[in-house]
Amino acid sequence: MQIRPHEKKNIVVAGVFVSALLLLSSTFVFFLSKDTSLFQKRFNIYAKVANAQNLKSGAFVQFKGIKVGNVEQIRIDSLDSITIIMTINSDIRQWIRENSYIKFKTEGVLGDKFLEILGGTDDSPVIKENSEIEVQSSPEIANFLSKGEDIIVTAARVLERVDKLLIKINSDQFESFVNDINQTAENTNRIMSSINSEDLKQIGPSILELNKTMRSFNNISSRIENGPGTLHDLIYDQAISDDIKSLTGGANRSKVLKYFIRESIKKSEK
Repeated sequence: MQIRPHEKKNIVVAGVFVSALLLLSSTFVFFLSKDTSLFQKRFNIYAKVANAQNLKSGAFVQFKGIKVGNVEQIRIDSLDSITIIMTINSDIRQWIRENSYIKFKTEGVLGDKFLEILGGTDDSPVIKENSEIEVQSSPEIANFLSKGEDIIVTAARVLERVDKLLIKINSDQFESFVNDINQTAENTNRIMSSINSEDLKQIGPSILELNKTMRSFNNISSRIENGPGTLHDLIYDQAISDDIKSLTGGANRSKVLKYFIRESIKKSEK
């Protein structure tokens, strides 16, 4: 069967189109495989956390600043447990140890979460496939977020109570409250205006006399405390205190009294 010239032209155009499409597809697959290691062997590890911290499936996993895998699945096991399954390039496995751990990190200003593999020592065995890796939590950030949530909840409750209180106060009650304040102000002004200048003149000397009395009392107290004087000696002199005790106490009291009685009798006989 002989091909007509115009059919040859159509076949050539179709061939060129298909070739270009295949070339574009190959280029796309090549770059895709470079970015996601599509044709590279991989293995899975998992971690258990209480909070995924906005981590999404497909987020990348990093080791020593190098992208080595992705988050394949995030599964909720219970109210307090979430399993994060990661797919890691097999050629990196020899560097990940059983005592290695992962840490949540944030990328750029957008705040996209990713995981970074850290730690590990040479004396620890290489991590096994489908085994669990520890997670290093950030207690400071977690506590801050928890406290922030508590503050928001408390503020919401306070605002709700204030709103209910304002609803209960209707316009009549508010007007009555304002009237009470005005009445109190008027009563205060009336009391202040009733105190004329003569009353103030009489109050002034009384205050001065009171100040003089207080100063005199302070002087007397200071004199008694610091001395000299009989009251100071009577209160602070230990010898006088001992003499008073001897006069008023026990056998010594009877001897002293007997002595004064004898002396008084002798004087009376003379």
